[in-house]
Amino acid sequence: KAIELDPGYGLAYAGLAEAESLVADAFNDIKGQESAMADAQRAVALAPELADAYGVRGHLRHVHFWDWIGAQADFEKAVALNGRDPVIQTHYASLLATLGRLPAAVAEARNAIGIDPLSELASRRLGQFLYCEGQFATARRVLSRALALSPESIYSRWHLGVLELLDGHAQQALDLFLQDKDPVFHLNGVAMAEHSLGHLEEARAAIDQLIRTNAVQAADYQIAQVYAWRGEKDAAFAWLDRAWSE
Repeated sequence: KAIELDPGYGLAYAGLAEAESLVADAFNDIKGQESAMADAQRAVALAPELADAYGVRGHLRHVHFWDWIGAQADFEKAVALNGRDPVIQTHYASLLATLGRLPAAVAEARNAIGIDPLSELASRRLGQFLYCEGQFATARRVLSRALALSPESIYSRWHLGVLELLDGHAQQALDLFLQDKDPVFHLNGVAMAEHSLGHLEEARAAIDQLIRTNAVQAADYQIAQVYAWRGEKDAAFAWLDRAWSE
């Protein structure tokens, strides 16, 4: 509607690109992501001094188009234009983690929390980066705070469960995964935790149900994750190949 009122309004195109990408991601829609990128490009062209435009394009380049060099350039430009946007800082932190620069990712996520202490996204990402570094105690505090900020967050609860698995607390992990309302993340976590607890029948039932769920809701990657956790490398790579091709 904003674009109808002003076809030259760059911020509206940046918002449209973000919304289109979220919808496309939910439905595994490649063309939808391409449409989102076209609108992000238009936002940059119409408003070359708008941080949001570069932030959205950088996020799309990173997550959906795997253009990490282009994404880094976009995020650096966005931060230079506006170093006080917690979402841009958090997405930049995620790119740094993808590039293997975990200490820098932790620093950027902390910056985002400094800007907005109530950001569940920033706290969740920081917790994820910390447990990837093996800082389990600090990660647990951060992820618990993220979940307190957004008690219905599927992702904060799942990451907290993964942390407990990595730290050898499979029962605590299972208790968290059982609360997840999203069927993919619920079954993914339950399958891993039950395996770690030695409940092989329950673990097999969970992975079988996750595979059936995959017919409706894309879960190739989450299925691969379960097989990797179980040490079944061939099955993990088979499902990763499927995820890659899709």
